[in-house]
Formats: sequence, C-alpha cells, structure tokens
Amino acid sequence: MLKNSEVLFINCIGSYYYSIFQHINNFEWPDVLLYLARGKLVYKKLDMKEIYKKYSDNPWGYQPIRIETFRDQEELKIDSEFYKFVSDNCRVKTERKDIKKETDIKSIILNGLQDGKYLIVNVDEFYIPTSKKKYNKYHNKHSVMVLDVNLDDSQMKLIDSEANCPIVISLEAFKKSISHSPYDNMYLYTISTKDYVSYSIKEERLFDAINGFCNSQYLDQILRDMEDNLNRENAAYYFQGYYYNIMSKIVPYMCMVRYALLITRLCDRNVLDVLINEYCGLCNLMRLKLYKNSISYDFMRKKFYEIMTKHFRAIEELQLHPGG
Repeated sequence: MLKNSEVLFINCIGSYYYSIFQHINNFEWPDVLLYLARGKLVYKKLDMKEIYKKYSDNPWGYQPIRIETFRDQEELKIDSEFYKFVSDNCRVKTERKDIKKETDIKSIILNGLQDGKYLIVNVDEFYIPTSKKKYNKYHNKHSVMVLDVNLDDSQMKLIDSEANCPIVISLEAFKKSISHSPYDNMYLYTISTKDYVSYSIKEERLFDAINGFCNSQYLDQILRDMEDNLNRENAAYYFQGYYYNIMSKIVPYMCMVRYALLITRLCDRNVLDVLINEYCGLCNLMRLKLYKNSISYDFMRKKFYEIMTKHFRAIEELQLHPGG
C-alpha cells in the first residue's frame, strides 16, 4: 500500500516518486535517493526581485540552499533530467499530458489506475476542500497522487504531500481543480514501474557524494543569511522559506548520504541518523514557532550551532574512514 512520503524530496512531485520507489523497494531506503549523489549542497544568495516575479509572496520560493551537480553546477530539480534519470537507471517511465481541457478526466484517471500506473496530477488548491489555507481563498498550483476512485460515492482518495495521511475529496471538486483553474497547463504524470530494475550505481560516485557532504561551507552562509533576514518586519516569510529549504533539500540530501554509507559500509551510518533526526526535530519546532507566530533569529542561531557541532563530528568520523 502506498503511503505518504516521510521525506519532502525536492518538491511535492519528487515526494510522490519517493513514495513510489519506497513502495517498490518494500519500504527500504528507495534508490531514487541516489539521484542526489550527483551533487552537493551549496548556498546561493537569492535575487528577491526574481523570486517575487516567479513565486509572488509564496515563501516556498525563498530557498537559498540548493543541490548542485559536481560537473556543471546545475541545480538538481524534479524536471526532464530527473525523469530521464529514473528511466535510464531504473526503467521507470514517465508520460506527461496536459489535461486542462479534457472533458472526461474521470475515464483518464480510471484507465490509468486499471493499467497499474501511478498517477500524479496538478490541481488548484482553491478548489480542494482539505487545503484549508487556500480553499476558496486564493489559487495555488499543487500536485497530488491518486490512490483510488470510488465510483459508488464519487470520491477520490489522494496522497497530498502537505497532509500526514491520505485525503478524500469529491470527484467533482477534483475535476474543478483542474478544469476551472486559471493556470494555462494542468498536467497528468503517468508513471509505469512494470520494468523496474534497481539502480546499480558506481561506487566512486557514492564516495563523491560522501565527500560532497564533507563540504559544509553552506552552513555558515545560511546562518549569516538568517541573521540578515530574521530581524526584518517580514521575518515570517523567510522563516517559512528556511523551513521548506531544510525539509526539501537538506533532509533528503542527508538521507542520500546515509544510504551511500549503507551501501559502501564506509563507517557507522548512525552518525547520519543523528543528524537527520536533528534536522527533522528542528523542522518540528519551526512549525510550532510559525503556528505561535514566535519567530526569532536567536532561536535559529542556537539550534543551528547545535546541529553544526554534530555535523562537524560526522565529518570527522567520515574523514577517519577515507574511501574512493
């Protein structure tokens, strides 16, 4: 049974791929994580004019930590390169189709499910009743994964990366969230895993990823970025951006390094377990701070110094066991 991803893998669509790979890997560490072994975490100062132009006032856009490839310093995203990666290395095929103007969305979804495919769909949260912050308030393009369609009561069962468990909405609301949206394109991603093979990665690439983890310059840089922004009047915007950034980039990257240690047996992977738990614990506290509107740079500085200490200990442990 598919379940909600425990890892926000770059973005919501990436999270659904994480769920799919975890499902076909029998809930072991999914090999889709190794997509991130091609790069390292880096800090990039953001141009706020560009960010606002692309994301308006959505704090998701403020993520100064990104994962860049070693070879050409390109950002790793859930894009055509990602779909090519899972196709070439795992034989997981993705087809994308714009269904904004389709008149029989129900049949398209049912046919995909009956064929044993996984389905990810763009929706507009303005029409999704479970999206409490956006429902009937403002438009926001999001993606969900379809689990089931109950024709008896015309209900859709979906996985939503923003929910802790599957959600249920009416088929009518689902169709409206596609056809009534002001966005030009609303895509259906149809994913086939019938020819799946486990990714056989070269060991030297894993050592490159582990060495990339040891490059921790971005930690000092993000802390300075926080010092600049968390004393501003709109500190909540930046605070939420940092939350998304840690969850969608730093945590999955740490999970990838842990998986690399598991494969290479370079050293005790518990050093990464501690770090992953620290970052996830920080995100839980950040959610609470956002809920209580209690945001401060002092809090983030204290917690980040604690994490950085553990991070440097992990680097020391890895450097005692050089490989590659």
